[in-house]
Amino acid sequence: YKVEKLYKTFKDIGFDIEKLNEHNKNHDIDTEIEEQVQITIPVEYRLEKDGFKVSIPCKSIEITGNITLTNIKLLPFYESAFATEEGYMLLPDGSGAIINFNNNHVELNNAAIPIYGLDNVMAVKQKTEYNARAIMPIYGINKGNKASLAIIENGDAMATVYSSLCGKNDIPVSSVCAGFSICPYELITVTSVSSKTSYNVYSSKYYTGNIDVRFLLLGEGNTSYAKMASSYRKYLIDNEKLSALTEGTYPLSVEFLGAITKNENFLGIPYKKTYALTTYNDAATLINKIKTNLSNDLIIKYDGWSNGGMIQGYAGKVKNVSALGSKKQLKEFNSSLSELGIKSYFNINLQQINEKPLNFKVNLNKMGARCVYKDTAVVSDIDLSTMGPLKEKRFETDTKEIKSFLLSTKFLQQNLTKANNQMSKLNITNVSYGDIGSMLYSDFSNKNFTIRQDSLKVIQNTLNENKGFAVNNGDFYTLKNADMIYNMPLTSSKKKVYDREVPFAQIVLHGCVQYTGSAINLSSDPEGAVLKSVETGAVLNYTFASRNVEELKNSSLNYYYSVSYDSSKEGLENNYRKIAPVQSKLSFVFIAEHEYLADNVTKTVYEDGTEVIVNYGSTAYDYNGNMIAPNDFTYITSRGDN
Repeated sequence: YKVEKLYKTFKDIGFDIEKLNEHNKNHDIDTEIEEQVQITIPVEYRLEKDGFKVSIPCKSIEITGNITLTNIKLLPFYESAFATEEGYMLLPDGSGAIINFNNNHVELNNAAIPIYGLDNVMAVKQKTEYNARAIMPIYGINKGNKASLAIIENGDAMATVYSSLCGKNDIPVSSVCAGFSICPYELITVTSVSSKTSYNVYSSKYYTGNIDVRFLLLGEGNTSYAKMASSYRKYLIDNEKLSALTEGTYPLSVEFLGAITKNENFLGIPYKKTYALTTYNDAATLINKIKTNLSNDLIIKYDGWSNGGMIQGYAGKVKNVSALGSKKQLKEFNSSLSELGIKSYFNINLQQINEKPLNFKVNLNKMGARCVYKDTAVVSDIDLSTMGPLKEKRFETDTKEIKSFLLSTKFLQQNLTKANNQMSKLNITNVSYGDIGSMLYSDFSNKNFTIRQDSLKVIQNTLNENKGFAVNNGDFYTLKNADMIYNMPLTSSKKKVYDREVPFAQIVLHGCVQYTGSAINLSSDPEGAVLKSVETGAVLNYTFASRNVEELKNSSLNYYYSVSYDSSKEGLENNYRKIAPVQSKLSFVFIAEHEYLADNVTKTVYEDGTEVIVNYGSTAYDYNGNMIAPNDFTYITSRGDN
């Protein structure tokens, strides 16, 4: 904008290119004529019944001159407003977040939210902030009696949603838009004894697919974030991307930790030892306890049961961990769950392997995904105290960075088919895909080149051939045939620039697919986690282990710090007994409205008229004569019952 302003000023006084050349000649100024560069981007607009659609056919982009096009922001000021206007911007951060036009936080950084998180093959050596995963490709704006919701229909895996506040960089409006990474690149630093040099390495190929963004124009009475979510849900159902549930219950979700394999040494000789955390017999015993004391309505997830346990190796051939029990015991365990009517999901990771395998197991040169600069792609766990790569203590003084090697998405379908066939022989009928739905990445290798949008389509097409599975986090493109989402983000990233976090994603999905947040007993605030589950209609989720839990302490899994059933039993039973009777009747009912009654009090309204009031505050709240105690909740049914 400043360049344009200067250009206009010079033009207004008649200082054109001829005057500039004359000026340079009179003052002996040598100039170099740069090669002319030009970028032509075709943009197509189509009027629709409920709004309009904007498309960019990227294969038709024309570039002349020595220049690389890396990112396109589409209609950056279409969804914008002045600070004097009433309303807010809707962002897809985690569950959802809103920024008011006049929130006066110009000093804070603008939000930039990558849809489906960062590309995992892009080298991120250090995190600078926590970001809840954006699982839905949307953004929007509310202007009181009118609103628009943008749905990214194509190019979503390449998209980042940007917000900007009025007054930031001298821009007179607040705005929200989407940018699309057409040519991914990485900053590489080369260090020598005397110097350090950084330069960009660009992908050898551009994204040549389409970018499609549909804008739904919403009129008076349909402009709240809850109505936007309802409009998005209707759009997804009408386009057969989601299906409405016709019946359901409110189960208790229990996750079992299977086994952990650790580096040990004997007389200085290193070896690996596997510790059972929950054997099949342990799991059966605990399930019987819960059924006897609480409920028959259970959903079980079993993690760390195969190929090395919790830190899983390559799943090219699925093998159960013998420390948990034999194959026969596993089959008997699964058969008993079926007889009891308990649905169980056995977790497996198919996109990554946690330790470099021997060549006869997997050839990383052939199957490994690669970064832009062609190194094999790895993902490191992050140490929350340093925000750098997490290192595990191997022996007394030796440490090792914990890495996962990423496999090219082109091998996903054959690996998944192979794994499903092998698991069916173990009487496993329902599978939880631990890294599908929470991990999406490109592959910049010469042979298996797959840009991130193509990886999305591979995953989508692969899952379309499956039914009755669970995913982790719940990226939108995995949900058509999924019937369970684990660890769905129930909150936003809570950035200071946000005015509210809102359950946009939960309003969209409730009544279409069941979901849980992270485990209640692993939360730093279990009471608050229960309240958030009630507010958003999430299934209560707990994680347990029965033995050798001390082995988790000095490992990369030390965040499993409270996995004893006995320590959580009382709270679990009280919470479930209070929530289940009403919530079971709401499990297949859409959420119609959501609002903040006060800073720490929310109201969720279901389509059958049931109201759920949640008080996160430290004082009681009076809602139409109903007193809600601090850190408590109440259900008010359409009949007025509590």
